[in-house]
Amino acid sequence: MRSRRLPPWMLAPCALALLIAACPPGEVHVPGSKDMGEECFDDEECDDPGTCLNGVCSGYPCEGDGSCDNGLACERVSDQQSCVVPCEDANDCLARQECTQVPRSQGNPEDTITVCL
Repeated sequence: MRSRRLPPWMLAPCALALLIAACPPGEVHVPGSKDMGEECFDDEECDDPGTCLNGVCSGYPCEGDGSCDNGLACERVSDQQSCVVPCEDANDCLARQECTQVPRSQGNPEDTITVCL
């Protein structure tokens, strides 16, 4: 049996197929797989009841010290206990979050806390 060489124009698609098969897959975004304080791309990635706020899983209610994961603090923000990242400047925040001063209570706007939002 005689072997034949493939013409060069037929080799390119074969080489491309081999490269694609050998490349590792990109980051997979699995719904509900991210914990509070982890970076995210959309709300569905964050564990329920969290939301993706400026690239970070946020918005988790809490019941006091020690009830937040990943180094987040349980603080009163706008009359609601929430897991937040306290900050002094934007370097303390993840992703696109900003260090923002917010009231702890809507009834007392003078009582504020600075957190990443």
